[in-house]
Amino acid sequence: MRGDHNTHKQRLTIQAQTPRIPRSPTAVSSVSESLLTCLVAVLLSLNRTSLFQEEKMFVRRKVLLLTLLALTCSQAAAQYEAGKAPAKGNQGIRWPEGKRGGLSLSFDDARPSQVDNGVPLLNRYQVRATFFVSPDRMEDRLDAWKRAVATGHEIGNHSLVHPCTGNFPFARQKALENYTLDQMQAELKEANRQVQELLGVTPTSFAYPCGQAFVGRGADLKSYVPLVSQMFKVGRGWLGEGPNDPVFCDMAQILGMPSDDADFSQIKPLIEQAMKNGQWLVFAGHDIKESGPRQVTRLKMLEELCRYASDPRNGVWIDTIDKIASYVLGQRARNASVNTGLVELSSLNPKILQELRYATPNNFLKTAVYTDNRCRLLADVAGKLAQVQERLEEEGLGLKVYDCYRPPSVQKKMWELVPDERYVANPNAGGSNHNRGAAVDLTLVDSQGKELEMPTEFDAFVPEAAHYSLAVPAEKRAHRMLLRTVMEGVGLEAFETEWWHYQLPGAKSLPIVE
Repeated sequence: MRGDHNTHKQRLTIQAQTPRIPRSPTAVSSVSESLLTCLVAVLLSLNRTSLFQEEKMFVRRKVLLLTLLALTCSQAAAQYEAGKAPAKGNQGIRWPEGKRGGLSLSFDDARPSQVDNGVPLLNRYQVRATFFVSPDRMEDRLDAWKRAVATGHEIGNHSLVHPCTGNFPFARQKALENYTLDQMQAELKEANRQVQELLGVTPTSFAYPCGQAFVGRGADLKSYVPLVSQMFKVGRGWLGEGPNDPVFCDMAQILGMPSDDADFSQIKPLIEQAMKNGQWLVFAGHDIKESGPRQVTRLKMLEELCRYASDPRNGVWIDTIDKIASYVLGQRARNASVNTGLVELSSLNPKILQELRYATPNNFLKTAVYTDNRCRLLADVAGKLAQVQERLEEEGLGLKVYDCYRPPSVQKKMWELVPDERYVANPNAGGSNHNRGAAVDLTLVDSQGKELEMPTEFDAFVPEAAHYSLAVPAEKRAHRMLLRTVMEGVGLEAFETEWWHYQLPGAKSLPIVE
């Protein structure tokens, strides 16, 4: 809880998921062209101003002009080095490596044509798509779906039984009007479990069946968007009417525009407009065939789209929904950190469970001292936790946080209640690393959100809570070691006497966040 101990341990490396896109020849040539233009301008300036060097006023102008030209050259080079500036209409998101916007292809229902026709075509262009599946629909092509995963395609959750409004005759026996939130949650968890069992991956994205996000009817009708927000990084709709603004869009209900039954001449203007505005365009399709009466993304159109998006001159970043969402969330977090120093953990990964104990009486103080139960941390710490969560999900596990940033006023209140440095960091002697947003208290949970058994309860200040304690059962020691391994793997360090506490190395040197 105190977080004042600094140690350095050997760390394992967990690779971040931020995409690395090679610099294109076009971008390199643009840099050269910009610098050449600047150089010519400087030389011309020297030529012109030398004619008037005997006049002091022109000498002054020469110095000013050369200074401005040098700054212009520097800015031109920096612009291409860091990536193209945000497009008009999108203030704050900088797309990677000069890309002008994002594009994701998604397909629903795990239809056989997707792996028979679509995946081979996409693989030829090294384009990765997102496939939203209901587990039972994959069984006829299970090996093909495993190959799709192996080549980098994303598998998303499309529910267990594809419930829609009972106004559709095919959905009468699984009508959303007859669902409850608890039933929906149970089915989404079961679908995730089955996908993990079949393919070895746990979905982070969800697509609303029929694009409908409600359960119940009349006065009892409820949205299950908040549920999706808690369980997934992204929720995708259907029949959307436009692209997504990466700064503003709600990740729990991003817009998905139809790619079915259209030629590339109809699709291309949508892509061009989205790239012009720095937006994220998400397409949603179904079958992938040469042609068909309805709900068919045509192979000819798809190939033309892949060819267009793969051309670096068009500035399109085409990737899975998960990859682009992760990048956008990271950009949002960095922007928020610049303004406030802290970010909300849920903005990076809403699947990390939160139970801020000091917002409840369930802590060693036996009283609530927080009025806000949201976890905020420095962007660096929050980003590292998001990496750990993604790594743990591969093993069917996850994180639950108990404490994050703690305002100095709360630290003072805790000290008033328990003025003992064995339990509470003295706010008048440097305070806690929680006051800096650089420390977090947490544990491990299974895929159902149940806490794994640890040596002690949270905030139990006893010898058994220490990392070096052997006076606990082997299983609990193994869980403690697993948590330490993944946390140190992203560069966070343990607090030796508290198995639940981790922090940035050198956190004590950081300023307290007021």
